[in-house]
Amino acid sequence: MRSLQLAVALLMLAGCAGSGGPSSSGPAAQGGLESTASAIGLPQWAVRDAWTYKSGDATLTYVVTADQGADWLMETDSPERAFANLRDDVSRLGPQRKADLAGSQGADRVEFFQWPLTDGKTWTTQWDHQPVTIKARVANGVADLMAHDRNGTMVYHYTYDPAVRWFKELHHFGSDGKEIIGFTLSAAVHNWTGSVARWKLDNVGSQHGDLGASPPSSFVNFDVPLAATDVWVSLRVDCASGSVTAGVAPFPVVTTVAGVDPRGNGISGTPCPANPAFIEGPVGAPKAPPQGGSTETWGWSMVGAPGSVGTYAIEVLVRTLTMTPIV
Repeated sequence: MRSLQLAVALLMLAGCAGSGGPSSSGPAAQGGLESTASAIGLPQWAVRDAWTYKSGDATLTYVVTADQGADWLMETDSPERAFANLRDDVSRLGPQRKADLAGSQGADRVEFFQWPLTDGKTWTTQWDHQPVTIKARVANGVADLMAHDRNGTMVYHYTYDPAVRWFKELHHFGSDGKEIIGFTLSAAVHNWTGSVARWKLDNVGSQHGDLGASPPSSFVNFDVPLAATDVWVSLRVDCASGSVTAGVAPFPVVTTVAGVDPRGNGISGTPCPANPAFIEGPVGAPKAPPQGGSTETWGWSMVGAPGSVGTYAIEVLVRTLTMTPIV
């Protein structure tokens, strides 16, 4: 009788362990790594796994779109985030290493996690091209992680929940302690269907220098295909004395005169000090010209008055966005 009671008790315990729990809403861990209350193992991913986050007023989804052998390819449905990835190489987009879900930034592998995650575990990695030390706290089956830079400043704070198999929340902080960007999970799903954002960028202008050493005098015309999404510009002028005229607009390039084409942006004969004059973002979409054709002529200019003191930088991109279905 005692043996029978023990067997029944063991069966009841096994039944309880198999229901509820963080691992019941997702696939089992890979490589035999099991998630427990004190140790969290590597999860299993598949193409079209997706995570939707709230960031400020925006909602964006990260999607596994391809199996690249040693890596998963992560993309997003957010045009803004996809563009940021092309500019700054976002660690959570692009290749994510299968062996440990490490992100990528250029040649760096960002080890967000070291498996199994256990309370007090600490490791170092490169993140945003600087060394950071990450420490994990594990409680109630969820990991709370903090990344500090070499000065001891916390630059990332994020959580991992085995029930969702990736970040549940992530916050990025500047050196002043203020949050740069934050994400909070709203949904994690398998077999996601939708479209991801992919950009084609054509650099039609790039120039920088010292206003005093080599006063710039540039007027450059370029054709914008009518199929392009927009023209994007980054303009920075840090001028102590003199004056600067600079901008991007449809031809003829007039960026600050009332009554002309409102597209474009710039500074016209701005007296210094301008510390700094700064523009960054899209300045307009192409329109079909009256004479017809498949392109519209635009131009960019950067002109410094002789003797001006300061620095300048201008970059002009023609951007074309494609929303690609993932099915």
